[in-house]
Amino acid sequence: MERIRAMDPLLGEAVAAARAVELAVSEGWNSVIFESDSRLLCLDISHPFRVPCWKIEELVSSIHAAFESAKHSHKCAPSSCGNIHNIRYPFRLMRDPADCGDSRYSLSCVNNRILVFYLFGGKYYVREVSYDRFNIRVVDSGMQMDKYSSIPPLYSKSQ
Repeated sequence: MERIRAMDPLLGEAVAAARAVELAVSEGWNSVIFESDSRLLCLDISHPFRVPCWKIEELVSSIHAAFESAKHSHKCAPSSCGNIHNIRYPFRLMRDPADCGDSRYSLSCVNNRILVFYLFGGKYYVREVSYDRFNIRVVDSGMQMDKYSSIPPLYSKSQ
């Protein structure tokens, strides 16, 4: 049994809930029942469109993402394009079946080498997808390949 160290009871309960969801998803369980003395945590988890308390926002987001991923993972095999492997929910390749992934996050695979994301009329090359960190690294297609600089995110939910 893992011991969770948290100075804040709300944060401790949120970490425990997130770990429970990770376990449930990895074991293929069909449902998770949360019992907590934190009404706030229960409301934040049970209402996906509610803006969660800032202290637990990242954990609640990871819980919702795990639930969504589990709902879709049984239907769709992961895709790949070039060096990007294991493309899965919420992303999808244009050639994937319509019920795979979220259509807002459709990616194009050019010549099975370059993964492209079209967003707000712009064209971006996908360099990395991290499901653990909930981020995608893209480069403007107008830049020369491998001739660009990166800066740390200017905004991060974890701050």
